[in-house]
Amino acid sequence: MPEEPSIAKASQAPTQQTDDPKKSWFKEMPEQEPVKYYEWLAEHQELKRPPVGWKYDNERRLFIIRRFKGGVQHFKSPNEFSSLPKYDLRALAKLPLQNPENVGIANDFANFLRNQTFNDFRSMTTAKSRRVISKTRFHPRTQKPLVSLRYKPAETVKEIILPKSVPVQLQNFTKWYYNPIIGSAVIEREGMEDINIFEPMELLKFQPEDLEVLFKNPIKLLNNDDESDAKAYQRVVSLHAKSHVQQFKQGHF
Repeated sequence: MPEEPSIAKASQAPTQQTDDPKKSWFKEMPEQEPVKYYEWLAEHQELKRPPVGWKYDNERRLFIIRRFKGGVQHFKSPNEFSSLPKYDLRALAKLPLQNPENVGIANDFANFLRNQTFNDFRSMTTAKSRRVISKTRFHPRTQKPLVSLRYKPAETVKEIILPKSVPVQLQNFTKWYYNPIIGSAVIEREGMEDINIFEPMELLKFQPEDLEVLFKNPIKLLNNDDESDAKAYQRVVSLHAKSHVQQFKQGHF
């Protein structure tokens, strides 16, 4: 009769050792396509840029969102935020609301928005997307068409009210810089309180003398990665300086 293999002989069979024995506990999962190859686009250009800060302007009764690379959106009421997609609202809820005058309705909405992000927006409607499969752009590895989610433009204010002008403020100017932590430009004055400028348009409230001071002293950066955001502020004072030069040449002074 043929000899049955003994346990000792069977144990002599070579076995493949793995670095981590836990890997053999589970079946090998198929490789997933990297999420970064899927583009989540929007029909409105501003939605491609993540928010870097938001503020409630009590003077103009507006919610203001500043986006990466200088994009700005104005919302008249909390209801208009329903025209933004969920991923945009989640990013916004992580940022502190700048509410200098501590307006109750603004604080209430900020708390409501944070609560909705934890509850997957059960009590709040959000923008609906349209799935689009590209005919010209493909995944670099699988060569499958790229998928996009397209959204309609947000319901923003179309006609913006300019801030009210203020008297000369920068007699004791020392420097100004862009602070990415609060998403604002900060103007420092010797012996006086700093001035925070949330959106570039707020610079238009200054008198020509103050804008001239800012033009002659370019805005500084705390981080080179914030150059695009800082340039939005410098662009406003530069355009003001150019307009004054043009008016001088035309004899309007």
